[in-house]
Amino acid sequence: MASPPLDDHPSFEDLFAEREAIVKGESYRLASNYSFASRPDSLIKERASSAGIAPVVIDKLALEVALKEGIVTQAAVDLMYQKSEGPIHDALAEINVQDLKIRNWNDLVTYIESHTAGAITGADLRTLAEYILMDPEPGIDILRQKVLFASTLADDSVAIRDAVTAVDAKEPKFQGEWLNMLLQESANKGIAETINRISTAISHKPGTNAPGLLTVLILNSEAGLKTYLSGIDIKSLKIRKPVNLITHLNEAVAGGKVSADEFGKAFATTIVNANLSNEEITENMTGEGFGWFWWLILIVLILLFYIIWRTRKKVKTDK
Repeated sequence: MASPPLDDHPSFEDLFAEREAIVKGESYRLASNYSFASRPDSLIKERASSAGIAPVVIDKLALEVALKEGIVTQAAVDLMYQKSEGPIHDALAEINVQDLKIRNWNDLVTYIESHTAGAITGADLRTLAEYILMDPEPGIDILRQKVLFASTLADDSVAIRDAVTAVDAKEPKFQGEWLNMLLQESANKGIAETINRISTAISHKPGTNAPGLLTVLILNSEAGLKTYLSGIDIKSLKIRKPVNLITHLNEAVAGGKVSADEFGKAFATTIVNANLSNEEITENMTGEGFGWFWWLILIVLILLFYIIWRTRKKVKTDK
């Protein structure tokens, strides 16, 4: 059935309220001329835009409706496509729900399972949708805040901010996942050494040595990683500072000796639990190596000392 003209539709607020009602599982009977399926997402997004609401809000509502009420719209499929990778991403490509006559969640599952010969199941689709809709762990905000502050005290600060922006655009939900993405993004930008120094500096209280940080990481780790960490001989490996330890562990991840997921989770938990103040981060950053800011301060002090010395010498000469 064709959608009624735009002017004949209820207000955006009514449309939005109806979708929210469906999402919440409330009983809501729509008039036949205004059934949910007859309302194009483009119309609702147009109303959303005029009300100052981001289109992604509508996309996520559409996906919630698909999960909870089984009503599939193009917006829901497109969002899953945009937020996925690998085979499931390829399977969702170029799906047009109207052309394929996909009206509900079962239709979508049937199409995907048939199209992939069962390689991707309805459970895989549901897991993806639930991941997209879940709220991110609050620790991500703490990680972001600490990294961005520490970046102001280091070289490559602009590149670090760009890396953070790139990671945020992918909308990771778990703090360990966010940190791993940042480490990888920084490595891709050629600033792995800088991010190692920053991530180390925000992970421990000032004065903590390598054995102390290792102990905390062991406490925050799971079985596989815990075994590896417990077997590290700091003396024989010549790990003298916390930053040396984190560099060693990142190399272990790259070499397949340690699970990236387990390390990211343990390291992120360590950083979030430490929750350092800006003053503590500054102290650690100066201890882990001078950034451009501190070199600038040093140069200014040297120049000031030189000017004072020359002035005093001139005064003595004049006398």
